[in-house]
Amino acid sequence: MIMPYRRLVDVTHIYNAEDNRVMYAKPGENIKIRVKGIEENDIMRGMVLVNPDSQCYVCNDIEVRL
Repeated sequence: MIMPYRRLVDVTHIYNAEDNRVMYAKPGENIKIRVKGIEENDIMRGMVLVNPDSQCYVCNDIEVRL
């Protein structure tokens, strides 16, 4: 699922930093992914891929103190 849209997507391919197709990625690796279920121009910075069973919180406002 891609948040904050809550739209289900399928990860079809994973690519490593050298643009080689790989079966999985480890934490901390820089990767590229190809997804099915959303248009490329609908994807923006700050979006997160999550497991649909454990979604992250979405908010509209953040209160901070500096």
